[in-house]
Amino acid sequence: VRRETIQAMLMGALLLAMPPSIMAAGSAEKATVGITRVYAHQTCSDATATAGVRVADTPAQAGHLWSLSRGRQVLGGGAEKRPPLDTVAERLIYLHMGARRTGGFRLDLASESANLVDKTLVIPVIWQEPSGGAIVTQMLTHPCLLLSVPRDTYKYERIEVVDEQGQVRLSAHLPKNTP
Repeated sequence: VRRETIQAMLMGALLLAMPPSIMAAGSAEKATVGITRVYAHQTCSDATATAGVRVADTPAQAGHLWSLSRGRQVLGGGAEKRPPLDTVAERLIYLHMGARRTGGFRLDLASESANLVDKTLVIPVIWQEPSGGAIVTQMLTHPCLLLSVPRDTYKYERIEVVDEQGQVRLSAHLPKNTP
């Protein structure tokens, strides 16, 4: 019995020490994917009424997502310069809360890693809404978040955006021909 216990402990330690890519190769059920926050703001240029997810796989699509997030400033000033983005090595994911009637809304990345579970990329976010009776600015806001994810490390077919309480806030399927 003692020998079996020691073997089980060693096997558990070995599994914990394995990199996610090796774990994913043996079982495509769960892996960790690094994710980078490119841009986040409460007043993005996108005036879409409802919340959603968009994905860019080409330089033209990446440029479009940048223009939706901050291609032009909503409150004064000129256009911000787009950061260098490698659309060959990374995929851009644009998350937005839709049009909001007041301030107090915020969307941001909760962790620098996402989970890949059964071909679904689960992205943890901070999804903040003002509490009832809160004093907020009276203006239209459009909170958004632009993310970068390595393109060829893992394959996923669906994206789910999950808040701090584990509630799925947004979801989208990638087109079938997406590399």
